[in-house]
Amino acid sequence: MKSLPKVSCVCPTYGRNFVIEEALESFIRQDYKGEKELIIVNDFEKQIFHFNHPEVKIFNFKRKIKTLGMKRNIATEIASGEYILPWDDDDIHLPNRISWSVKSIINSEEEFVICNKTYDLQYNNELVLDNNGYPSTSIFTKNIFNKVNGYPVDRDAGEDNGLISKISNIKIVNITLSDVFYIYRRLSGNIVHLTTLGRNKAGTVSGGLMVQQIIDKFVKEKKIPTGEIALTPAWQRDYIKDVNSLVYKLQKNKI
Repeated sequence: MKSLPKVSCVCPTYGRNFVIEEALESFIRQDYKGEKELIIVNDFEKQIFHFNHPEVKIFNFKRKIKTLGMKRNIATEIASGEYILPWDDDDIHLPNRISWSVKSIINSEEEFVICNKTYDLQYNNELVLDNNGYPSTSIFTKNIFNKVNGYPVDRDAGEDNGLISKISNIKIVNITLSDVFYIYRRLSGNIVHLTTLGRNKAGTVSGGLMVQQIIDKFVKEKKIPTGEIALTPAWQRDYIKDVNSLVYKLQKNKI
């Protein structure tokens, strides 16, 4: 029996220890039996993250990386896995994410796969089913990443769609309701989504700079800590219970 391939989950973050701990918890809960690693690239110089785990590698940069496209490229270039999974820090990755994704890309015989459903945790904290396949749910080979020279380096938002635009063969896989593994979280509390800040346009402030300004404001207001930070993985709520309740409701209503 062929051994399972090594996968790398790549997680760029900036000034968000309050969600990176949930991203860590999501990774630790994964049921994948093969070799895996989580690559965290933190370029908020006022926070230095620490977490001792054989499958987690944290890289704390002393200055901000110019664009998110560059940052994702750095994280992906560090990655040593055959397959790459974007691991956005502000969303929730349920325990079957890696195992489902690896099985799907191997079965598809393609180098880039996206699923067609996610859960959406809305502004009012209601969990709903979303029949969309976001780039953040993807899995792709390190080979195809290298072939197309990675993410566009001039993108501070929408860099994931920029990567997709470079790839000719993308497989969108139908995922059953019981297998949906991704919870996309809208703007809530201190969570700042680049998608809510718009794309880079001439004469406007970039999404990355806007995030930097917001995080600086949080620091001044003492809403987030600075200095050496020992990360403690934890989910803020029982997402599996929430998902099971929604699945039961949808199946009962035959939606």
